[in-house]
Amino acid sequence: MYAGLALVGADRDAVVAFLHQPVNAIAMALFVIATLYHGVLGLQVIIEDYVHTEGGKIAVLLLNQLFAWILGAVSLFALLKIAL
Repeated sequence: MYAGLALVGADRDAVVAFLHQPVNAIAMALFVIATLYHGVLGLQVIIEDYVHTEGGKIAVLLLNQLFAWILGAVSLFALLKIAL
């Protein structure tokens, strides 16, 4: 966590150099996955509490999952492209 906070305000070259190290790239990938998982679970609870029609609930839950998968794929692709 400290390493990530140290990058706040850093230039692009410093971030790329940080992510070129395999341990840092793996840690960042795990952070992205955990963050997306946490976000999906949080939004799922909100959707289940506030969307009252079954059809609407299922549709929004599927969109929530789809958005997380797309965002995760794009994020991990970008991370791999930077790291390799």
